[in-house]
This record gives sequence, structure tokens and C-alpha cells, in this order.
Amino acid sequence: MSCFRRWEATPRSSFGEVFREEDIRHAARLTQTYNSKNTADWWQNAKIAKMIGKKISTKYYIVEFSKDIIGVEICSAIKNLYAMIIGAGIHLNTSSNLFQKSLKEMKYLIKFFKGKDETTLGLAGLGDLYVSAAGGRNSKMGYYLGKGYTFVKAKKKFMFKETVEGEKLAREIGPYILKKIKKKQNPFDEQLS
Repeated sequence: MSCFRRWEATPRSSFGEVFREEDIRHAARLTQTYNSKNTADWWQNAKIAKMIGKKISTKYYIVEFSKDIIGVEICSAIKNLYAMIIGAGIHLNTSSNLFQKSLKEMKYLIKFFKGKDETTLGLAGLGDLYVSAAGGRNSKMGYYLGKGYTFVKAKKKFMFKETVEGEKLAREIGPYILKKIKKKQNPFDEQLS
């Protein structure tokens, strides 16, 4: 069982510039196979994961393999929410504190849902969170929220055509997470120093 995580090493490259169309179609066919079969059965074939990794790996993209499907899936989703929170920090000290608490909570959530907490420190966790918080759409929305705009006003005024995954995630899984996890254990409930 293994999976991979793609990480963009430079902001100047884009998916379309790096990959040939046939590689994208091939990866899409493999993804359809993944979606149509049991996840555990599909990921057991490490050769397929490594083949995809070779196809998408370039000097601009680093591929890391992991057996922790749960951890990688959780990290890749919740980093969007955390990037928005970190972006709301107006000063570097505040943002760095929020970054640290995001990693702490990410580690807690992965462990809670039976993933491996070391995934937090890999590309799927720390790496992806860093890239997203440093300049992604979610961080940009967080910046506007930190300036005092409501989500609706910031979306309408500054990001009308952009998707903000962190907001969608918060609405979809937020109530479930809050119900499952005791408030005392949530790192964001600790006093900011």
C-alpha cells in the first residue's frame, strides 16, 4: 500500500507547462481506476504509484511516497483551512504562531483518525501547508479576513472567480470535527502567546 504527494518546488511552473497532454490523460485514466475500485486494493499496487510518481516527477516537482493514505488525505484537505487561518495573521509573529498551532492540530487530527503523525512533517503536511500559506488562494482569503472583511464581502470584492477550498472544507467537515473532538484538545483553543 502506498500513495504519493506532488509538491511544486517553484511558483513559476504550472501543471500545463510541465506535463505533456498524454501524461495528463494517462494519470486521469489511473485516477478513474482508483475511484472505481476499493482504495485499499488499488493502493496495494506500489508499482502503479511509483509509475505515476515517475510520470509527474520533474526538477520542479518532488514526489514523496507514503503508506499513510489517511494522513496524506487529511493533510491535503485541511491544509487549505489552515492556510486561510495563517493568512489572517496580520503580523509575522501571529502568523508563525498560527502556523505552529496548525501543525500541532494537523498532527492531532491525523492521529485521531488513525493516520501516522509523522506524515505531518512530510511534503503532504508541512510542505503543502508552507506552500499554501505562503501565497495560495486560501492564504489570500485569510489576509482579507484578517483585515476585517467578511468572507462574503472579500469573495465578492477581491476573489469573485476564485475557489477557496478552506471555506468549503470548514462548512462541510467543521461541524463533524467539532462534535467528535473535545474542545480542550483543540490546539487553537489554547491561548495565543
